[in-house]
Amino acid sequence: ASHTQSNTNLSPNIPQDIFIKPDGTKIFYVGGGLNDYIAQHTLSTAYDISSAGSQSTYQYGENIEGLTFSDNGLWVYTAGSVGDSVEAWILSTAWDITTRGSLHSEIDYLAAVGQDPSGLDITPDGKKMFVSDQNKNLVEFNLATAYDLSTATIGVTQALGGENKNAISWNADGTK
Repeated sequence: ASHTQSNTNLSPNIPQDIFIKPDGTKIFYVGGGLNDYIAQHTLSTAYDISSAGSQSTYQYGENIEGLTFSDNGLWVYTAGSVGDSVEAWILSTAWDITTRGSLHSEIDYLAAVGQDPSGLDITPDGKKMFVSDQNKNLVEFNLATAYDLSTATIGVTQALGGENKNAISWNADGTK
């Protein structure tokens, strides 16, 4: 037997990507469509989406497909297909997307790689970012200054094959 519980507090327009704070107390997702936004919910019970509180949202651009955060929660990164870029934003309060300042830095992914970015993840030390794209590639960017996309250079590009890879994630030790 299975049981499905619905939480109407979690209601993205067209969900594109999801990120859960490492301690399980917040969930973030990209709501797509005409007006893309990032939504956040506090979970009163870690990793239990049925305990999600009310939604806070913040406009972050058009056609956002990927979302990730730095380990300390002070940087949020988005990947989108309209601007064909990967963008970095600094938050004045860790893990609170409503405290976003102006755009810090970005990678013009279309110019650098030739495709629309879709998924992304960053290493815990902020020195490498991995981006998947609509051409089924996984591209490694090396960041000379941790978390700062303006210092990015392309490292390895790996063809993934199969269907489009819209989201990526690594295990805690980075081996998978």
